[in-house]
Amino acid sequence: AAVAAASLPAVFVLVRPGRAICRGALRSGCTAALATKAEGLPPWLLEKIDAEPASEGGPLGLADQLFFSRNGHFCSRGLFSKEEMSAMVSPISAAAEEAELEAWRWTVRSHFGDATAEDVEDAEECQEILEGVPLSFLQHFNLWRRSEAVKAVATSKRLAAVAAALRRAER
Repeated sequence: AAVAAASLPAVFVLVRPGRAICRGALRSGCTAALATKAEGLPPWLLEKIDAEPASEGGPLGLADQLFFSRNGHFCSRGLFSKEEMSAMVSPISAAAEEAELEAWRWTVRSHFGDATAEDVEDAEECQEILEGVPLSFLQHFNLWRRSEAVKAVATSKRLAAVAAALRRAER
């Protein structure tokens, strides 16, 4: 469960789609509007992660920027507090599990057809059906498009600040 939330910055840090809501809105109204759309995330978390980081330069140092520049990825520990991670892990894990099941169903569908894939209820059943079939890998993309909770975290100002720092761009 912690893997889904922990991998979130690495997956989404460079993607910040335009946000149609909350621009120029009062913070309390913005949080309430977002909370109704971000299933499973408490309003306090939405407000907290959408606040700018305290330090001017963001949470990254020169070594982090250099590592990212050379490797195309980096890991940031402490970007979210334990309390924030605890609040995020359930809705993000649920979205990831749903996307994983869709990927398994797609694999079943590609080998055995629509009728077989529609009857499948969980990933374990898919794996049983696919036993003995050579598989490459499962993949799913753009989890933020499927889950408002993931979208709220992925498009937060906190992650945007990290993306800007990594790309050495203006916010």
